[in-house]
Amino acid sequence: PPPPPPPPLQPQPQQPQLAQQQQFPQFHIKSGLQIKKNAITDDYKVTTQVLGLGINGKVLEIFNKRTADKFALKMLQDCPKARREVELHWRASQCAHIVKIIDVYENLYQGRKCLLIVMECLDGGELFSRIQDRGDQAFTERGTKWGGLKMSF
Repeated sequence: PPPPPPPPLQPQPQQPQLAQQQQFPQFHIKSGLQIKKNAITDDYKVTTQVLGLGINGKVLEIFNKRTADKFALKMLQDCPKARREVELHWRASQCAHIVKIIDVYENLYQGRKCLLIVMECLDGGELFSRIQDRGDQAFTERGTKWGGLKMSF
């Protein structure tokens, strides 16, 4: 005799999901950005020279040990928001008018996991500082138009 038919499929009760350790999203391979795990000091000489101050801390001057080229180093505490910022900056940095990301390192700093972003070093200071330095003296319309035009192309 033929074997009996399988029992009808019944919906299975959902198992409660166990809390998982928080994992930060990884960069997509297609973005081309690879996070280096070795110490940044293997490749760069990190100085104490502050190039600027940002919302997340200082931007330091660093030098490539092999070529002696100067770069800027921005440090972010590793979290999903920081990784998203780096990924978006990496994608936008293909534009000629956006500061380029050269390398990204994942290192421990003072016991905390950080993203260290090596960027091209642009001389000329910060736009915000230039605006502040003008005080009550407004920029001319022509100067503002030229500056905006240079930033948008």
